[in-house]
Amino acid sequence: MRDIPASVTRIAELIAEHGPNWTAFVDDPVLRSNEFTGAEQIRSFWRRHGIEYDPRLTRNEQASDAVISPDTDLVSEIVRRVLAELKPTDTTQGQSTPISTQDAQMPQYGREVALFDLHHPYHDTRALASILAFLRDYKPDVLILGGDAMDAGPFSHWTERKINLIRTMPPAHEMFGSFIVDILKPIRDAIGDDTYIMYLLGNHEDWVRQAIEADPRGEGFWEVERNMNGLVDSVVPYVSENRHNHVNMGKLYFTHGYVTNLYHARKVADDYNRPVRYGHTHDMQLYTHRTAVDVCDFHIARSCGCLCNLNPAYAKNRPNRWVHGFQYGEVERDGSFSDDVPVIINGRFKADGVWYGG
Repeated sequence: MRDIPASVTRIAELIAEHGPNWTAFVDDPVLRSNEFTGAEQIRSFWRRHGIEYDPRLTRNEQASDAVISPDTDLVSEIVRRVLAELKPTDTTQGQSTPISTQDAQMPQYGREVALFDLHHPYHDTRALASILAFLRDYKPDVLILGGDAMDAGPFSHWTERKINLIRTMPPAHEMFGSFIVDILKPIRDAIGDDTYIMYLLGNHEDWVRQAIEADPRGEGFWEVERNMNGLVDSVVPYVSENRHNHVNMGKLYFTHGYVTNLYHARKVADDYNRPVRYGHTHDMQLYTHRTAVDVCDFHIARSCGCLCNLNPAYAKNRPNRWVHGFQYGEVERDGSFSDDVPVIINGRFKADGVWYGG
């Protein structure tokens, strides 16, 4: 029996007293001194199951199809339901239990879209506008932000000792705020509340973690997962001792990426031995992996381009292999899938038989 996180208990109490008022949760002193992960998972739990709590009712009643017996305390019931979906965090003989790479709440079949390397605020606005139009039509069940969605310039190790450049950077709260306004909210508005958003952090978002390690005063304030304003359902760190930076939907895997050599798709295919879609390199590359064990079996690793400025100032007009693009597809109940990676040129692309951006 694992311990109940303090944040889970506290938010259960707040739901029972006030209903799902997420703003009140953020201001609660108990939650500010504990991990806020429980709040995000409880918020996702209620929204995903369509449960609406009416504070005018007694603590033991529920204004939905959720069945709670009259003799069951509402707080205990909320905690029980949430903990049933949380990942085990037990420790055995001093060793941490590895966390599954699969998020228990993320749908395992249906339509999906993956967006890689927006590098906000250096994202390409035309490409994003066209993708938003596509999202409004496609209505995916899952949307994956595949890392480096934020450039995270204020936390960059490249700006160390560059005082004039640092002075041009926004403070952390403004960086997160503009990301929400420019990227997250338009995406959420396009796909609606029913779509599950999975945020795989990339190496740029990992600069935030590194900054906190260097200056612990930022702990509890700078973490990406604490600054998503409830618009993201799950966040997977780029570096973690007990979790890989990838998720799967059926038989299809997603990761930010970690290699940048000329033939990176071959390296990723060999390492994963699974169908995998990734970013990080900003280009498009594909490699098919087969083994002698079963010559009829194959796995394709594919980089999916980027959605950022193709000629950033720091590149000084040097040529590169970058190309705008994204990934979308559909996963069946048995895990099989079909997907595509459209190339975006001047904000225009064709997906699911329709032209967008033009």
